[in-house]
Amino acid sequence: KKSDLARKLETRTLILGNILKSGELIRINAQLVDAETEEVYKTYLVEGGSEDDFFAMADELSNLIKNYVEIKNMQDRYGSPSIRGLSSTHSSEAFKYFIHGIDAFNDLELATSAEWFRKSVEADSTFVSPYVELVYVNNLMGYTGATRYWLDKIYDQREEASLQDGLMIDHVHAYFYGTPDEEMKFLNQLVEIDELNPLTWQLYGFAHYKIGEYEEALSKFERAMEINEKWGKVYKNPFIYLVMGHAYHKVGEHGKEAKTLEQGLSLYPTYINLYECQAICALSKGETEKANKIMAEYKDIRENVTHCTEAMIAGGFGYIYEEAGILDKAEQYYRHIMQLQPGNAIAKNNFAYFLINREVDVKQGIELVDEALEALPDNWAVLGTKGWGLYKQGQLEEALALLKVSWEGRPAYIHSTFVEMQTVEQALAQLN
Repeated sequence: KKSDLARKLETRTLILGNILKSGELIRINAQLVDAETEEVYKTYLVEGGSEDDFFAMADELSNLIKNYVEIKNMQDRYGSPSIRGLSSTHSSEAFKYFIHGIDAFNDLELATSAEWFRKSVEADSTFVSPYVELVYVNNLMGYTGATRYWLDKIYDQREEASLQDGLMIDHVHAYFYGTPDEEMKFLNQLVEIDELNPLTWQLYGFAHYKIGEYEEALSKFERAMEINEKWGKVYKNPFIYLVMGHAYHKVGEHGKEAKTLEQGLSLYPTYINLYECQAICALSKGETEKANKIMAEYKDIRENVTHCTEAMIAGGFGYIYEEAGILDKAEQYYRHIMQLQPGNAIAKNNFAYFLINREVDVKQGIELVDEALEALPDNWAVLGTKGWGLYKQGQLEEALALLKVSWEGRPAYIHSTFVEMQTVEQALAQLN
């Protein structure tokens, strides 16, 4: 009996198989079997052209089994539902580098995580997951060229990919080149394959979040959290706490918002975006004293931990006040950046968009964006700002042309640009 043999050998897994020969062809079949249940959970087949290939075949089979067992052990030790069953590589080395990359990413060490993911790809060029992560990480670091490079590299593997890997590739392609609706189509299929992967639910929630469907987004985020809790794990991903907190704010559930942001800060005490959300919520509710305390802590971290410039800190304060609807204070901080960095084209564009979008001073916004365009004539964001400004001035056809150019150059789906194009198209339709 297999279970008796396993007890004698003090193992829970048996390797069983046979050697078959037909003419010169030799085939080795091997199965990994759970000794208690006798369930076969992995099967291997290795073929050779003659008896001279036997030792090479044995080495190949041994290597396959060794890598599988090492990957399985790493999955068990890591104990995260996000990587449960994630083993589309036969290289334990590639999988080890991938896990190091995930750990670095979750600690917000983006450059380090990118290096680990590159090592993983070098160890196994067919392993899809590190390619996907390289796309996201480079996008977060603002490296548009590298983002598109890795996106094109992974899409080249689409035809040879497994069903699950193919859907992952389709999703990341839709994330950058398609729409959230297209993303959700692929994510829904991934959920059907593995409904207990919290990362899929998180991405599903983010697709809803990007287009302002906050209730739907929260249901997906909460599902991701629930899966981790059932595993007895804390969700180690900084971005879910940020977007969940903001979504709760948008639907007016400020108690859940506060709890989510506090959970995030307990794991990531220097993640400044979480402080921004806290300050926005406090200001929105008129809790000025509380907001000032949060913003003082926020400023301290940015000065002494992340070593930000005065202009960067002013930009953060401007964003906080703008999101809280206190536009006069936001304008003060944005103007302060102009005093500190009068030649900064990106800062000019950001301030111009504020003036135009909030209709504080559209004329001055146009003047600023024109200055920014002199330095960055092909920048998608600056072109979009100019297009939106022209719309505010009633120049609809010129506005739509620039917004379309901006849309084609975007690094990923940008909902505000999409909405702005729709707005101008509808205005033109009504005019005609």
